[in-house]
Amino acid sequence: SSDLFSYLDRIVVREDLRNGGLGAAIYAELERRMAGVVPWLFCEVNVKPLNAASLRFHHRIGFVEVGQQDTERGTKRVSLLAKRLQP
Repeated sequence: SSDLFSYLDRIVVREDLRNGGLGAAIYAELERRMAGVVPWLFCEVNVKPLNAASLRFHHRIGFVEVGQQDTERGTKRVSLLAKRLQP
């Protein structure tokens, strides 16, 4: 049921603006708006091919891996990430 969680598909930050806090600010605003509406925020990050920067970012802001899943007929693999939102 969609009232149990929210799924964020993608945030893209222009390369010259990365590491300036914009991504974290977007997530913080999303979490603020979704808190009390849904208990969980989910997303996924590529581990094949590895997107190490995105994994570090998501772990730093409180996401934890809850599983992995092959995609595109096994040519890619994603880490399924979850964060419990505060009401």
